[in-house]
Formats: sequence, C-alpha cells, structure tokens
Amino acid sequence: NRTPHHHLHAAQEVVGVDPLGRQRLLPREREQARDEVGRALGAIRRVPQDDDIRANIHVGGRVLPTSLTEAEQAIVDEVGAELRRRGLWFVGIDLIAERLIEINVTSPTGIQELGQQQGRLPEDDVIAWTETRVALLKDQS
Repeated sequence: NRTPHHHLHAAQEVVGVDPLGRQRLLPREREQARDEVGRALGAIRRVPQDDDIRANIHVGGRVLPTSLTEAEQAIVDEVGAELRRRGLWFVGIDLIAERLIEINVTSPTGIQELGQQQGRLPEDDVIAWTETRVALLKDQS
C-alpha cells in the first residue's frame, strides 16, 4: 500500500530523515561522521567540537584520518556506480555509522583536509583524471 508520503517514509527509514527534512541524530554521529571524497581519493573523519553536535568543517569540526569499513566501502561502491552512470564523477559521500547520509554533487568539500591528512595533493588526481577524460572524449568525436 503506497501512500502519497511513501517516499518520505522510505527516506526516513534509510537515512534517518523525517518527513519535514530534519535529520535524526544517530547515536555514534559524534565519533563516526565521515566524508568519502571520491572512491580513489580517500576518506576523512569529521569530529565536532565538544560544545557542538555539528561536525561541519566550516563550523570548527576537526578532521582526522580514517579508512572505510567493509560496509562503508560497499555503500560507496554501489552508490558510486550509480553516480558514474549518471555522469557524476566528483562527489562527496557522507556516511555516519555505516549509513548513507548525504551525497554532495555540487560542492563536495574536504579535499584540502584529505590532502593534509595524506601529505599529498589529491586534487592533482582530479585534474589528471579530468584532462585524461577530456582527451578521450575529443578522440571519440
């Protein structure tokens, strides 16, 4: 039985968003907020300040090195395949407690912080990939 609000309720079950668009605070969010910045680029862990529940970098969230769990990698692989199918190649995927929370397609953040954690410039990988992709597209036309 599908109601007019079926999709809203499905979203609530999957990512913890209620019909008004408010995110439910997951119990491990303070410890587990992560951004996955492109499957090949890496992951960062965002941790809120002690006096705030938000782990956003622009409000003072700290960035720590991390790696993805098997379950998180499976989410990234599945979602990443669909995003690539839709032509979205550079996105930020937010995961909390092994749940997909958000996909940032217009302004993925964290690449500078990822580079600081890795001691390299991951944006160079993005530029190199883009140049290669453009060259391939030119060859095909």
